[in-house]
Amino acid sequence: MAALLHGDEKEAPPDENVGAIETVHMDAVTSAPDTILDTVTAKYTEDEYKRVLKKIDRILLPLMWLCYGTQQADKTAVSTQATFGMISDIGLVGQQLSWLTTAFYIAYLVGEPPGNYLMQRFSVNKTLFICMFCWGVVVLCIAFVQDFAQIVALQALQGLFECTISPAFLLITASFYISQEHAMRSIIWSTANSGFDIIAQLVMYGIGNAAKRQESTFGSWRWISVFLGSWTILLSFVALFFVGTPNEVGWLSKKEKHIVATRVANNQTGSDGHHSWCWDQVQDTFKDPQTYFFFFTVIAAGIPFGGTAAFGNLVFISFG
Repeated sequence: MAALLHGDEKEAPPDENVGAIETVHMDAVTSAPDTILDTVTAKYTEDEYKRVLKKIDRILLPLMWLCYGTQQADKTAVSTQATFGMISDIGLVGQQLSWLTTAFYIAYLVGEPPGNYLMQRFSVNKTLFICMFCWGVVVLCIAFVQDFAQIVALQALQGLFECTISPAFLLITASFYISQEHAMRSIIWSTANSGFDIIAQLVMYGIGNAAKRQESTFGSWRWISVFLGSWTILLSFVALFFVGTPNEVGWLSKKEKHIVATRVANNQTGSDGHHSWCWDQVQDTFKDPQTYFFFFTVIAAGIPFGGTAAFGNLVFISFG
């Protein structure tokens, strides 16, 4: 008994697995495509976090606001163009004007799954640039259409390319900000739907009226497409160099990218250095009841928005 109390029992043989886990030094993984993974456990001061956060807000948010407002102006331009002679110029009759919006959103819906896959599989930055550039070209081409078939085809193409911007911006927001900051930052860039559209409508109205005073066979509504398409193409190159995930942008130093990675590590949303597509996460999405709540919420908000976006200006004109 005394022996037991004094712990005279034999020592157990050492477990072969103890200490089998090696410590991997970060110098060994510097060649990995994710340049920020090696310091997600680094310690930084609160002042460093705040400084980087202010830099992100100062550079990224205004550009996201401009890009998001531009897509809103581009897709609702048909309503303004209809008030400057587009309907009679290309001979739209019956429900053909409403079909322009319908074609846009059908293509928008079809393009969402492959667009999200491309952003995850390759690069958010380059996918966004290609889509912005392409829909800018499409909007520019609308200036030269001659009939319903041509414009409805271009509207569908525009929806196909434009569908990537909202999911891209959600991915970018998640990669730069901690969870508690997502809502406010998303609200900021999404206010461009109305804020930028006010500016764009005034500009389009000015372009349309100025063009009407000129004696030209090139309709005033066509100049609106020339302006919007050219602006979108120009902005797509700005987005190429300044809008993307932390690994993709060049305006953050290596240390600042490390700081961003450290801040968002607790989000548990992964890193933008990984480009594998996880089907189990897709299955989890369809099992989550919140998915269906958001789905029907967006439908409820989208039905009245689609009508006002397509016919709002025509309704105003009908008032005299």
